[in-house]
Amino acid sequence: MAKKKRIKAARIENKDEWYHVLFEVVSLQVQQNKLKLELSEKQIALAEEYDPQIKPLDDLISAKSILLEDWLSNNREILGGKKSIETHLATVGFRKNPPSVKKRRSKDTLAAIALRLLSLPWGKKYVKKPAPTIDKDAVLAARDKLTAKQMIEAGFDIQNKDEFFVDPKGEALEQGVKL
Repeated sequence: MAKKKRIKAARIENKDEWYHVLFEVVSLQVQQNKLKLELSEKQIALAEEYDPQIKPLDDLISAKSILLEDWLSNNREILGGKKSIETHLATVGFRKNPPSVKKRRSKDTLAAIALRLLSLPWGKKYVKKPAPTIDKDAVLAARDKLTAKQMIEAGFDIQNKDEFFVDPKGEALEQGVKL
């Protein structure tokens, strides 16, 4: 990214100069907005052109990745006690997602959970105000102290799931590496 140049502005001496500078700023913003709109339209056109080619690849990658994940989940011994394995084609394995607060029931809302927390003797410190909402940061900070019973009572879970990944080594494929 190009370094931003600092423009030293002259001092505005009167109202006419102020309006002149205002006019310049507005003119520049209009010009900038036109360019951003043009860029956005070109990006949309490019996406529309390439999406039909990308979508089937996404679907195929997802389907085959599920097969890889299923097999690796059932044969973790090849990981040698690690979370991933490196091959000449890719690094494949499982990585931990950061912990997150999730609703236990899909029909629940975070506001409803916050109200439920307010009604519990221990729950007030996990609610943000003025509009009651769950304070996810406070919940995550206290995740070792909260019991399963408390989380069930309030209607939330703390999830920290493994995520399957395949990080290809592009250079290997570009060089024509075979199985």
